Amino acid sequence: MVALTVVLASVVFYLAVSMNVPENLTKLSMRILAFNSSTLSVTSMVGDSIPIDNVNIIVGPSSYNASGIVDSNGNGLWDPGETIFLYGLDLEKQTSVVVATGTQVLMPGTVQWSYNPTPPDNGNQSNTTYTSYKPGIRMTAFGETSFTDSVASRVANDISYASPEGVLGGYPTNDHSWPLSDTGRDHDFSVRFEGYIYVDANDTYSFHITASDSISMLIDDTPIINIAGEHAPLVHMADQYMSAGYHKLMIDYVNYDNLAVIGNFGIKKQPGGSYAPPSLFYLESTNA
Repeated sequence: MVALTVVLASVVFYLAVSMNVPENLTKLSMRILAFNSSTLSVTSMVGDSIPIDNVNIIVGPSSYNASGIVDSNGNGLWDPGETIFLYGLDLEKQTSVVVATGTQVLMPGTVQWSYNPTPPDNGNQSNTTYTSYKPGIRMTAFGETSFTDSVASRVANDISYASPEGVLGGYPTNDHSWPLSDTGRDHDFSVRFEGYIYVDANDTYSFHITASDSISMLIDDTPIINIAGEHAPLVHMADQYMSAGYHKLMIDYVNYDNLAVIGNFGIKKQPGGSYAPPSLFYLESTNA
């Protein structure tokens, strides 16, 4: 996937006249840029602050509400200078972008993005870091149980691993050579998974994960599961409220014997529904 360097032109949009215009909303202008072929940023430049719940970014046929993905100062408003980031888009070709703020629609029409393999040094972007979410989760393996002696690091597609003893017990694995393939050991090791989880709505979500032995799970640096000690594979469950968007995820796993299991990672909205593998992402940065 190639990185977007510059948009063909800086685009500024002004509020179209419409019915039911609030008296306190006079004007709004924005700058729209793309950081790569799947990431769009929309920054409020000048004008009035707007309630976040009223802001929707419409890219092609899809609409995205700004609630939960913008509000750096926590005041519930999209203020001048605040940026909305949208990920997982298809911006490889001409794309229409519409910004709707309640009953007001700001319509730029069709926008054409410009792509180059390497961002140029134009005097303004030479120190810019382009960051995007990629599918997967970073896994770091340690040759002991205290997360200090890192022996391997890679991006995993998901979290589903079991030792040969675990596979014999009916637990699935992505790698039949695991844990030797990552840790160089068949017992007394630790593994850390770090990345982001994406949810599409503000809601309370239930998590479950199976592990033998110790496991801890943090969402946005808040512990929701913390089970220590040697034990047979157990299913651990926890509930957590999350706003729509990306949330930091870290899972620490420790094994003490030859039976190693970490997997069956699922999420569902609460109440009801069924567990499904979550959407996992990691951050990849490219320096311009």
